[in-house]
Amino acid sequence: GYCCVLTQKSTGENIFVMISHGCLDADKRAEYAAIYEAVEKAYNPNGYPAFFAGDLNARPSDPASVIYRTYWNDPYRELPGDKIIGPFATYNGFNLKLNLDVDGRRLDYVYYRNATPQNYVCNDKKYEGYYASDHLPVYSDFVITK
Repeated sequence: GYCCVLTQKSTGENIFVMISHGCLDADKRAEYAAIYEAVEKAYNPNGYPAFFAGDLNARPSDPASVIYRTYWNDPYRELPGDKIIGPFATYNGFNLKLNLDVDGRRLDYVYYRNATPQNYVCNDKKYEGYYASDHLPVYSDFVITK
């Protein structure tokens, strides 16, 4: 994974951002979950609003996801239904017949700390009838307060 502190030039406000691609091995994913927490603590000692995102290859019930949620917040789980846009699943496997609200896997996340999510979006747009990737993009808008 990668991490950085970003600074808004006009205000001097900082945020911490970490991006990763989760391991395919379930035991390693669970082992690394605690490491991501340690990385955030080490590189964000000032407690700036923090974001951890990526294809983490872990379903919500996966031990790694359970560990992530002991430290990070998940806007999908915390927002009311009217603030969640798009399907549950983020992995489509290029299967156009898959019901992403029932059959799919949620593997991609935007976790956060010290911010307030406004929405959660999983974009299932097709281009000329096809998905652009085997994963759907996810994002959330946040309000960051001092």
